[in-house]
Amino acid sequence: MELRRSQRQPKPKTIWEERGAPSAARDPKITKKSDRTAQQTALKPIAIGPLPEVPEFDVKQLPDLPVYEPPLALQFVPSKPLLQGLSQLDTFQRLLTPAIIDRIVESTNSYAKNARETNSIDEDDLEHSTRSWKLVNTTEIWRYIGCLLYMGYNRVSKHEEHWQEQSYLKQFLTLMRYQQIHRYFTFRNRSTAPRQEYETFAWQVEPIGSIIKQNCKENWLPSSHLAIDEAMIAYRGRSSHKVKLPNKPIKEGYKVWVLGDAGYVYDWLWHSRIEEPEAISQEDIEVDRVTQKELTELNTVHLASTFALVIRLAQRLRQIHSTRVFCFFLDNLFLNVNVAQALLALRICCTGTTRKNAQEISA
Repeated sequence: MELRRSQRQPKPKTIWEERGAPSAARDPKITKKSDRTAQQTALKPIAIGPLPEVPEFDVKQLPDLPVYEPPLALQFVPSKPLLQGLSQLDTFQRLLTPAIIDRIVESTNSYAKNARETNSIDEDDLEHSTRSWKLVNTTEIWRYIGCLLYMGYNRVSKHEEHWQEQSYLKQFLTLMRYQQIHRYFTFRNRSTAPRQEYETFAWQVEPIGSIIKQNCKENWLPSSHLAIDEAMIAYRGRSSHKVKLPNKPIKEGYKVWVLGDAGYVYDWLWHSRIEEPEAISQEDIEVDRVTQKELTELNTVHLASTFALVIRLAQRLRQIHSTRVFCFFLDNLFLNVNVAQALLALRICCTGTTRKNAQEISA
């Protein structure tokens, strides 16, 4: 007996999420959309009258454009790192020098001693109720900084996970010792070295912050083309000086105004939400600007803090390189006519964008 195969076509298999989805085959009210990529015939224009004759274009009839002579002769000079031929560790130690580590060791031990002495727990019960503390040394501070860099590249939900079984950090620093150093780690002991009258709001990172700035300048020969922009250092702790920028990649932290060169931070100014940029008063400051392109006549102009920080970074650059000619690239947050003329008085030209309502910009 010969079996006959059924002529019925099997139904196509569908994923269960798609079974309940409406479609044009099930619902007659849904019309199938046309393919967007399908080529459509364009409408042909219909002339309603004769087109006007276009006169022939004569180049000789164009007016002569004014000849512009820049007040400064700028020639591009590439940047040059002064750290060539060094290993990665030696390069890092040229910026974060052993002298800085010695200051951190001294400040951390001093702060830990003061903090534990002011603790209300008796000395006899201190070892049992809290973790016993021993003075930190330079090797442990180097390893602590290495742990921070490692955890910055290898993110986990809790830092304790880095010290689980088969951990890479366990062989350098135990979890208990890391937490102890992390608790008392500081650049400056506020009890023994309080803020002075001449210091800015960033006094707690001084003088280490100024030493790192100087190291950044000494190990880099800047290019003739530099840029100034804002940067963020991520921080979510409690501080009245941090800022929140919800539209930025780093939405919360400390803001710094950076003078950069090909990805290298050459100089910077700290910024506070309360006290504005460091080394700049909250009121307008007076700077010199040029009035003629010969750079012979100068007069003073008042600049707000946002514009004045550009001049302050330029003045600090000019103190190191007194004879070179530079060009700053600025966005519309910093640039107006007064800023450009004040930079020109320092023999620095600028390129960038500006806003329509910027000062002395004609509409």
